[in-house]
Amino acid sequence: MIHKLELETKNFHGSFNKGYEPILTIDSGDSIQLKTLDIQWGYSSSKHE
Repeated sequence: MIHKLELETKNFHGSFNKGYEPILTIDSGDSIQLKTLDIQWGYSSSKHE
């Protein structure tokens, strides 16, 4: 099965913390497709920065 995660505020935090609730549970062999923000979280004035 392929799971797709959309780029939504409920799906990212910018840090790791065991207190965060899981947003997805997968089985062995499943795949995940997701989009991520750039290193500046989308605040770069240029696509080349």
